Amino acid sequence: MSHDSFRKRASTLEDEFFYRVDLELIEKLKDQQRVEAEEEALTAATGITDRGVLEELVEAQITSQSLLALTLFPAVHVAWANGFVETTERAAVLKAADQEGIAEETPSYELLRVWLKTPPSATLFKAWSDFIHAVQPTLSVSAFRKLHDAAMIRSRKVAEAAGGILGIGKVSKAEETRLKELDQVFLDAAAQPVEASKP
Repeated sequence: MSHDSFRKRASTLEDEFFYRVDLELIEKLKDQQRVEAEEEALTAATGITDRGVLEELVEAQITSQSLLALTLFPAVHVAWANGFVETTERAAVLKAADQEGIAEETPSYELLRVWLKTPPSATLFKAWSDFIHAVQPTLSVSAFRKLHDAAMIRSRKVAEAAGGILGIGKVSKAEETRLKELDQVFLDAAAQPVEASKP
């Protein structure tokens, strides 16, 4: 092999290497731009500007289009309290989705279906909790109370959906624990310093 031929092959290999590196960098840049665009869309939809919370929401696959599903997360959280979702609990969650105007074939509805098939992770609970803490200062006390009440009413309906024998023990201990856990998130968020809250 001549020295010239070797140099051309080395140059071709080098070009190919840098071409692949460039493609990877371009993909990373596109991914970063998509994440930033989604964070901006979430900020526009929620008023949340805390970068950490926005990153958590995106990481939990919450987008501006699936944001409505996050408002129903407490009901899903309660539905999984016993380690599985009863048919009646599933129906109660989907009925709540319908009442909230979440139509089938929307990203929010699809996300709810996924959550009802596979238990949501602890990461998602943290993202929801952080969302509640971040959104609280953007709402009036009255609006936040309504959000809290609506979430707890929906969640309790899901807990009661499976029922008990002759109406006794309608809500299991595990469901009651989850209801208290959800309520505490709202209470903690409401107790944030007054200067961070709207009147």
